[in-house]
Amino acid sequence: MVTNGERAMVALLDGEDNPGEHLVDPRGESSSDGYVLSNGQVDSYADRDTVAFDVAGHAVAYFIEHGTWPAEVTVEGDCGQ
Repeated sequence: MVTNGERAMVALLDGEDNPGEHLVDPRGESSSDGYVLSNGQVDSYADRDTVAFDVAGHAVAYFIEHGTWPAEVTVEGDCGQ
């Protein structure tokens, strides 16, 4: 998970050869910047590929507790991207 304080990119990787999946906001129409990576790089992401910070926090906590994403979030596989 990486955040700019308002939105968050939440990705789940599934091994070295599998690109995994990430949470999406199907209604996201713009983009946001200010996502600072651990190497200091600052990225921008389409709002469709991020979710509101509170949604991200709830989804990650739910995943840790239950081993699956909550029903109210949309998850997209990253194969072929």
